[in-house]
Amino acid sequence: MMKPLVSVIVPVYNAETFLSRCVDSILSQSLTDFELLLINDGSQDNSGQICEQYSKRDNRVKVFHQENKGVSFTRNVGVKQASGIYSIQIDADDYVDENMLYDMYNQAKSCNADIVIAGYYIENGSSSVFKTQETKNDKFSCMQRLLEGRLHGASWNKLILHSIYIDNNIEFPEGVTFCEDLVTMLQIVNSATTISCLPNGYVHYVQHSTSAIAVRGENSFNSLFYVLKIIIEKFGAIASLTKSIQHFKVFVLGEMFLYGSYGRYEYAEKFKNEKLPIYSNPFLSWPTKIYIWCLVNQYFKLFDVLELLKKYKRQKKYNNDVT
Repeated sequence: MMKPLVSVIVPVYNAETFLSRCVDSILSQSLTDFELLLINDGSQDNSGQICEQYSKRDNRVKVFHQENKGVSFTRNVGVKQASGIYSIQIDADDYVDENMLYDMYNQAKSCNADIVIAGYYIENGSSSVFKTQETKNDKFSCMQRLLEGRLHGASWNKLILHSIYIDNNIEFPEGVTFCEDLVTMLQIVNSATTISCLPNGYVHYVQHSTSAIAVRGENSFNSLFYVLKIIIEKFGAIASLTKSIQHFKVFVLGEMFLYGSYGRYEYAEKFKNEKLPIYSNPFLSWPTKIYIWCLVNQYFKLFDVLELLKKYKRQKKYNNDVT
C-alpha cells in the first residue's frame, strides 16, 4: 500500500463544540492524498462518537480511543500510528484553510525541506490577527527564534518530514501541560537539514476561555520550569543558543507575573543574581520587566507592591466592564 503524502494528527479531548469545524476544514483540503488520525483522549462528551461518524463517512479518517493520558501522550500515539511521508499536528478547537496541505507539501518538495513553517491567524471572538513566521534556512537561527518567541513554538503550523520523529526517537514530553510543543520542535529543528517558511497563514488558532493559553495554574508553571530544565539539559552546551535560553528564562518569569505567582520565592532562588536579558526583551512590558528584576534580585517587598498594583488594575477593569 502506498503511503499517504501527509498524516494529519488531531488530539481530541472534550471538543464536541469545535470538533466538526476542525475536521470539516481538514477533509476539505485541496490536496486529497492524506490520512486524518483522530486520537480521542478519554473524552467525557460526544467527541468520541463524532470521531466515529467521520470515520464511517471518509476512509481517510482513522480513529483511536484511549483513557485520558494528556495531550503529549496523545500526540505521541498519533506519531506512532502515522504512516504519511510528512505529518502535521492540528488542535481540535482550531481550523485550517483549504490549501494548507497543498501549499505546505509543495513547498517541502520544491525546497527539499524537512520542515515547512507557515504563518497563522489568532482568532479571538470577532478579532482575527495574522502572524507571519520567518527564519533563515539554518537550524540554530531557527532554534534561537523559537526560544526567543520570534517563532511560535507550536507544532500546528509546521509540516515535518515524519521520519525525523522516528529516526531520532523524538517524543512530546508526557505530563507537561504548557509549552510541551516547544521542546519537541527544538529537537525536530536540531535534527533537520533544510527549513523553509511560507509567507501565508493557514491555521486559525482559536483562543477561548477554556483553551490552554487562557487557563494558567500551578501545573502550567511547574510545566514551564520542567520545559526549561529539559532545554538546558539538551541544548545548554550549544554556545550559539546561550543568549536565547536566557531569553526563554525571562519569558518564564514573565509568565509568573502575568498569570500568577505560584512558588515565586522558591523559583526566585533558581535565578538569584543571574544576569538575564530582561530590559532588551522586546515582548515584555516595563512593569513585567521591573517585576522580573525584583524577583531575580529578591526584592520581595517591592514585588509585593507590584502584585497589589496588578490586582488593583484588574479589579478596576472588571468594575468598569460591569458598569
